[in-house]
Order: sequence, then C-alpha cells, then structure tokens
Amino acid sequence: MLVTSDIPEGRGAGSSSALQIAALRAIAAAFEYRLTDDDVTALAQRIDRDIVHAPTSAGTLSALVHARA
Repeated sequence: MLVTSDIPEGRGAGSSSALQIAALRAIAAAFEYRLTDDDVTALAQRIDRDIVHAPTSAGTLSALVHARA
C-alpha cells in the first residue's frame, strides 16, 4: 500500500489516525476477516502506542472509527 499526502507533518488533524483505521479495515476486508469497531479502535491504539510511539487517545480513535460518511 502506497499513500501520499500534501498535509504538512503535525498538521493533519487526525489524518494519520483516519488513514490507519482505513488501512486496518482494508486489510481485514482483503483477508475476509471481520473486525468490530471496538477491534479496530483497540488495534489502532496498540499500533500507535507500540509501533508509531505516538499514543493517540482511545476517544479520538473511537470517534474516527464510528464516523460514517
């Protein structure tokens, strides 16, 4: 997966979290693996904490996970 953006670093207003959530959902769908919204929130929070080392609050992630277009 290749993603590009023109958003300056640190100015995305949650764009990296939104992208992370979209990627989690896309990967799960590609493997026909069903994730609940709570699963996606927990996975995103773990990735932020353990891999990215930029903890995002569960509230922020949950708001993004539950947002619908």
